[in-house]
Amino acid sequence: MKRILHIEDNEAIRQVLAVALAALGYSVTSAANGRIARDLMAIEDFDIIITDHHMPEMGGLDVVRGLVARHAHPQVIVTSANLDCTAETEYRRLYEGISILKKPYRLSQMALTLNS
Repeated sequence: MKRILHIEDNEAIRQVLAVALAALGYSVTSAANGRIARDLMAIEDFDIIITDHHMPEMGGLDVVRGLVARHAHPQVIVTSANLDCTAETEYRRLYEGISILKKPYRLSQMALTLNS
């Protein structure tokens, strides 16, 4: 079973996606921000990271920078309602193969991205 770390400051989105991903057969751990996620990644390995871009304390770019610094290579999906071109370019420069989903997205889009 693949392990997902879902990082999202919106509690409703965290809950809905956790249930949906579990129904698809994933083991899901949730974090409300990048700082909490960083602490979890220090003690656990994850196959997939799904992170929101805009979050308090530590956002998605900092999460991805932390993965690069640790030489970790999980599948990474960034979600955002308003990701600007500069941030998108920075994500793609930092992490080869990163996926970006614009909010709102359908669960079917997330499932396709997870399987790509």
